[in-house]
Amino acid sequence: MIKQSIAGIIVIDELVLIGKRLPQGQMGSKWEFPGGKVEKGETHKQALIREFTEEFMIDIDVGECIAKTEFSHNEDTVQLFAYEVFIKDIDNISWILTEHTDINWVTFDKISELDFVDSDLKLLVQIRNHYRL
Repeated sequence: MIKQSIAGIIVIDELVLIGKRLPQGQMGSKWEFPGGKVEKGETHKQALIREFTEEFMIDIDVGECIAKTEFSHNEDTVQLFAYEVFIKDIDNISWILTEHTDINWVTFDKISELDFVDSDLKLLVQIRNHYRL
């Protein structure tokens, strides 16, 4: 079966937002680009808005798709799409973490030093090329 997942890429002053997953599960405590699975009947944009609301309680605008890859998970093929994301009212933001133990703003070079989700790493070159970083 083919499934779809989305990742939201927020870059401010050459730093990208990453989140550290909760310790439970197969990829527990790994760093990732925020996002998740696309539910049946959802567009990628709707999925990103839902995920950022669920994970951080923040409002976002979704830009263009800037990277995509495909990988196998269990017996499924997963198509992963990364979109530019912009935080609404960034000056008054209050982060509420519901799916992560931590968030951080890092350079793209720093990502290779972290325990990062493998599927998200597959997007890294395309994302860096998009931002020319």
